[in-house]
Amino acid sequence: MSDTKLKPCPFCGSKHLELDCGSVTESLGGFYLQSGEIECMKCGVSGPSVDVSNEKDDLNALAASAWNTRAPSAKEQGE
Repeated sequence: MSDTKLKPCPFCGSKHLELDCGSVTESLGGFYLQSGEIECMKCGVSGPSVDVSNEKDDLNALAASAWNTRAPSAKEQGE
């Protein structure tokens, strides 16, 4: 996983999260595509899915950033 700290699951609050990597596709010409998403191991919610199109892209960091991008909860806002 990347150095990005993951927010807890927005549905159950669990911090037991893992990166779920999809298959790697390589076609003629060396095109590379991999998808992945963060999944909560407690309630099973996942997403959003992200894709990388070359081996230099950091799937872990992109998936973590997508997982953490959400409206702040009332608790996070101090309400």
